[in-house]
Amino acid sequence: MPDLLQWYAPERRARSLVLVFAGTLAIAIFDYFVKATIGLGILYFFPLLVAAGFLSRGQIVSISLVCAILREAFGPATHPIDQAGPRVGIYWVGFAGVTLIMRELVLSRRQTAENVAQLKSEMELRDRETRLREEAERQLHALIESSTAAILTVDRGGTIEMANEAAHRMLGADGALIGRNLDRYIPDASVILNRLGPNWSLRTAMECRGKRENGQVFLGQLWMSHFETHAGPRMAVIVSDASEQLRDREEVSLDQSLSHSRILVAAVSHEIRNLCSAIAISHANLGRIPEIDHNSDYQSLGMLVDGLRRLSSAELMPATKAAREGLPLKTIFDDLRIVLQPATEEAQVELVWRLSPELPSVRADRQGLFQVFLNLSRNSFRAMQDSPQRVLTISSDFDENTVRIRFHDTGAGVGHPEKLFKLFHSGTNSSGIGLSISRAILRSYGGDLRYEPTSTGACFAIELARLKGAH
Repeated sequence: MPDLLQWYAPERRARSLVLVFAGTLAIAIFDYFVKATIGLGILYFFPLLVAAGFLSRGQIVSISLVCAILREAFGPATHPIDQAGPRVGIYWVGFAGVTLIMRELVLSRRQTAENVAQLKSEMELRDRETRLREEAERQLHALIESSTAAILTVDRGGTIEMANEAAHRMLGADGALIGRNLDRYIPDASVILNRLGPNWSLRTAMECRGKRENGQVFLGQLWMSHFETHAGPRMAVIVSDASEQLRDREEVSLDQSLSHSRILVAAVSHEIRNLCSAIAISHANLGRIPEIDHNSDYQSLGMLVDGLRRLSSAELMPATKAAREGLPLKTIFDDLRIVLQPATEEAQVELVWRLSPELPSVRADRQGLFQVFLNLSRNSFRAMQDSPQRVLTISSDFDENTVRIRFHDTGAGVGHPEKLFKLFHSGTNSSGIGLSISRAILRSYGGDLRYEPTSTGACFAIELARLKGAH
């Protein structure tokens, strides 16, 4: 049997209303021509029931009145004429009441079907969300478990509720982290949790000291982030063991410090040797004075000169292993861009790069060469402080044996170029030690630093030995 909603489907409205009109007209005509004792007015219920699902309440009341009037006008003539009004009222109430009841049944059935469909859609959506959430949780769990960083979640009191495999390995707890307090392993993180207020919310990163189950201390990189759960606020803690990085960093720092200290000592020794040479000449000239060889002060002066010569015998250290292996210049220029970007914005300097697209590798150490580049850049920034035009141009070119890099600024220029690379000369903004050390560093690689006169500003040229076979 067809469903009630199928009879009153919206797409059947026009056809059904045509049938209602035709049926009502047919009943009225038949009732008019067939003079029966019993009226046919009851048949008006059929078109009214057909129209019940498509008309409003007002329309139903109106068409019911029309049907009641037709029934009285074309019905049996045996009814007293003085009772026509009450009969029309009774038929009207009957027709309208039954039709309105039918209309409410159709609306109720339609509303129920819509609710069922909506409920079914919500259940399907909920099921889909549940499947997506379960899949996301599986992927997140796999990601957490496969992470090399220790990942933990803790409650407001610092109690560990979840920890991945890396956390157990890093902290050496042998699977017993759950339920323990974070203060036992990362005291700094626990201190932060204890200082948070009632409405705690935190997202931060820090370097801290951690402690393993066996008491061993390690350096950790820590990230903490607050999130909400149905059980209340929780904190996600991610810890990475940076102990090896600390050891490497300190060893590299020590090597660089020793290397640059030797370079500085060698540069100072070179200046001392120059002074010793001048003193030795003066000492030799004094030796021409008769009988001065027997003078104790003259003999002491000679001993002092020899002592200074031995003291200043330090030479520039040979190139390091990194310098012998070569350095790609592109990487160091990329890092220099990153470091200089905030300084250029603060000093309102336009930085122009004119680098060769295929720069070869050179014989240099990264830390030392980067220090030279940074020193020259900062010198240019200081020189352009009072200049109306502030442009620093970094350019490069190379040939078969040498790579040249130039730092050209639009500053006030250099007043006494002959004093640039002398240690501790009296200058406006520096003692001359920065350029002296930079040149000493470059010479330790077999390169050099030169000042090139220009019509505007100052230009310093760096020469580096090209690594053979490098492109």
